[in-house]
Amino acid sequence: MNNLLNKIWVTLISIFTTTLRHIRNHWHKVILITLALFMLFQTGLLAWNTTHRSRPVAGLRLGHQPVSSFEGQNLLHKINDLITQTEAKPLLLTTGSTQERITPRQLGAKYNTSLIESRVLETGRKGSMLHRLIDQDAALLGLRNISFGFDTVDHSIALAYLNNLNKQISTAAIEAHFDYQNGQVGIVKEQAGQELNVSKVEALLQQLGQQDTQPTNVDIPLNSIKATITADDLKPLLPQAQSIVNQPIVLQAAGKQVSVSSAELSQIIIAVRQPDPNQPTQTKVAVGFSDAKLGAAIDKLATQVSTDPQPKIVSGRTVISQGSSGTHVDGTHAKVEVVSELLKREQSPVAAPPSTTTPKPATTPAPAASTPASTTSNPSPAPTPSATTPKPPAPAPEPPPVATPTVIPIEVGEVAAPVVSQYTETNPSGRYPANIGDKKMIYLTFDDGPGSYTEQILDILKKYNVHGIFFLVGRNMIVYPNSVKRIKAEGHSIGNHSYTHVDLSKLNSAGITDELSKTQKTIKDIAAVQADLFRPPYGSIDSKVFDAMTKQQLSLMMWSIDPRDWSKPGTPEITKRVVSGLKPGGNVLLHVLHQQTAEALPSIIESIRARGYTLN
Repeated sequence: MNNLLNKIWVTLISIFTTTLRHIRNHWHKVILITLALFMLFQTGLLAWNTTHRSRPVAGLRLGHQPVSSFEGQNLLHKINDLITQTEAKPLLLTTGSTQERITPRQLGAKYNTSLIESRVLETGRKGSMLHRLIDQDAALLGLRNISFGFDTVDHSIALAYLNNLNKQISTAAIEAHFDYQNGQVGIVKEQAGQELNVSKVEALLQQLGQQDTQPTNVDIPLNSIKATITADDLKPLLPQAQSIVNQPIVLQAAGKQVSVSSAELSQIIIAVRQPDPNQPTQTKVAVGFSDAKLGAAIDKLATQVSTDPQPKIVSGRTVISQGSSGTHVDGTHAKVEVVSELLKREQSPVAAPPSTTTPKPATTPAPAASTPASTTSNPSPAPTPSATTPKPPAPAPEPPPVATPTVIPIEVGEVAAPVVSQYTETNPSGRYPANIGDKKMIYLTFDDGPGSYTEQILDILKKYNVHGIFFLVGRNMIVYPNSVKRIKAEGHSIGNHSYTHVDLSKLNSAGITDELSKTQKTIKDIAAVQADLFRPPYGSIDSKVFDAMTKQQLSLMMWSIDPRDWSKPGTPEITKRVVSGLKPGGNVLLHVLHQQTAEALPSIIESIRARGYTLN
């Protein structure tokens, strides 16, 4: 075996030596043959790529994938496949400390397929002969790749995305404002906000998309939002602010009172920028008062002293309920009283505190007073304190003296009891019984529609499989005919609620008839149904209204549970009021024109069912 290997090895060395000797003796021929073979190869490659012009040159890559075997529609399909893949590749947007991934598809990117196809087919076939040969050789070796970006982005889609991104990362500037601690008013320095310049970012993304190679990480600059009120603006106002907060105030009405402390007063004081009367082209900063925070203090008092009037209910000539007047606090008048007091204080400013920052308690004791020198000739040296001797604690800062509050009387007005002539029928012709078998029934009714929130309410009713009774206003049906048709199509009942939502008891008989008949006709024209239920606006009904209703063959349907959702008390309160009035056969009065009603409806339905009641 070893002898065989030795013979092979000797033979290979002999062949190699002979070849080298031959090349050395005939090197010019070897070069010529090699050059001839290279030229033959180049000519063949050029001929192939020239005769197959509908295909990319041999070995060409698009998006790092070979495409030279595709032509015609197959090539277009391949390009579209690569575009689909590119659309799904995320781009990392970095904005300050926030990072957000977005794909070209989310920006509504649009690609120019025909342009990409032209670039693919022209590569290796355009330019001088030398350039073409270089491109074709590079393509064959897998070194020629065509990258592509999107041509443009959909403005509306990109704008919606960037606006949503801006909501997530933008922060509003915080104005400099007054603060109150240890009896002194100080200043909290302003803070700048930040936001995207949406139009510039969109233009930047547009430019990046048009680059052949799309980056994977893009830094998005943020614009700084400057505060309009700065600490320097507030410094001259410190004396006035200190004067205003020196004494707390007490709002007093009907034996009730609400205290507003000095700290709370400092939050009511705001700085407002207004034209400078001495320099019309300039503005200056002056002391103002926060309407919202002042109103909150007044509302707190109002909730203690205000009472709702109870209507005087009359049926025909019979007084069913005498009712009672209510009380209320006139918020505007109360604000005037409070602001007048604060303005008096502003006009007598005290000296400004020495610092605009909240004073901090001392952390080291004040130096002790020096001891007078002894009169003896040999004074004893003072003992050297040990390193471990604790320092005496710093004296606690004395609390500021408590100022006597200023009492501001607030006038309480009377709200007269409204007189309502009405009938109280809630179950016309026994159609809506209190119990069906062993089920305790509750009925939801919706007035004043159709309107802005009707569709949302219908969506909720459909989700919970609940049917309601909609008392519709004629002129509103003209504006929202599709909502009327949907009410009928989804199995809800439709009732007449007049044509213009006027107090019918204040009209003559002809006017009442006109209101009801026009509404009846509108319901029939749009929903193809003859309404037979009627609810008067405001629940106001007298003998004239009752007679007109009867002639129109309408049955009266009032209500037994009124959460007063029209007053916008908040969704939890609306639900609470409905639940508090539940009893079998309950008829809930709701309105479709208020967002809070739509927001409260799911919890109303769930709360009713949770208490063992069944909805129609």
